[in-house]
Amino acid sequence: MERSGNIHEVHRFEKAIISPVSAPSVWLDGQAPTPTRVGFRGLSYAPGEASGATAAETYNICLCISGESRVWQRTDQMERAHQVTPGGVAVLPTQTEMRWRWEHGLDVLHLDFDARYMREVAQEAFGRSTPIRLRHAVWVADDALAELGNWLVREVSRQPLGAQRSVRALGELIALHLLRHHFEVSVPSREQVFTEEQRERLQRWLDGHLDERLPVERLARLVHLGVDHFARTFRASFGTSPASWVRERRLLRARELLLDTTGPISEIANATGFADQSHLTRHFTRRFGASPGALRRGG
Repeated sequence: MERSGNIHEVHRFEKAIISPVSAPSVWLDGQAPTPTRVGFRGLSYAPGEASGATAAETYNICLCISGESRVWQRTDQMERAHQVTPGGVAVLPTQTEMRWRWEHGLDVLHLDFDARYMREVAQEAFGRSTPIRLRHAVWVADDALAELGNWLVREVSRQPLGAQRSVRALGELIALHLLRHHFEVSVPSREQVFTEEQRERLQRWLDGHLDERLPVERLARLVHLGVDHFARTFRASFGTSPASWVRERRLLRARELLLDTTGPISEIANATGFADQSHLTRHFTRRFGASPGALRRGG
């Protein structure tokens, strides 16, 4: 089986204790996890044992690339055996205590995800800050994750055109797969947050009507909700009130027009739904720290 991948240490042990006979060798050099990218590394393990704990702010995924072995997971009370084959996955939350021993050699791809990275992926996926918790799973089958891991290995090993961009994209795909299948996500019910289609409909419609009066009643009708229900759902979905959200969209559009066009500021104010130039200037200065005129002069 072709090797490829990147990660930190086998289980990213803190103060890992690994017997000399099982000290791993690197078959795929990788990168450290950051708040904006996945970490990865490929390690080969001879028969042996190891113990330690995962890092405090890192989720750890171990993917068996090649080799077969029984692996014993030890706790204070018991020892449990697992049969590990290619495609087997161990999913390890932060600060997980581990003691392992294995009887045959294994090639393992380690995938490390900074907790901040996963929180950002979850926030983008659900449109709001969402509590997440990784479920602990030891050497379970996950064909889709194995396919993504092997794809990552091929990109890193072969370095084809665009490999760096491909690795970033694969990291996001793996993060989304984990979010869908290995995390517990506290998602509000559909009545409490907008669906992605509703969010897109609101944003698309608003961008085409910024020069008009936009009372909450009008926005609520777009998603077929009463005003009170709409206001609660809106704040849960966007983290702000409808009025503040509309004003922010108008200000961003006004800023764009100020930088990209030469039309009078009064016309830009009208085109973005402000009562007049002074109304735009007051809110614009508060939001961006400079008046529309100053922004245009400083370009």
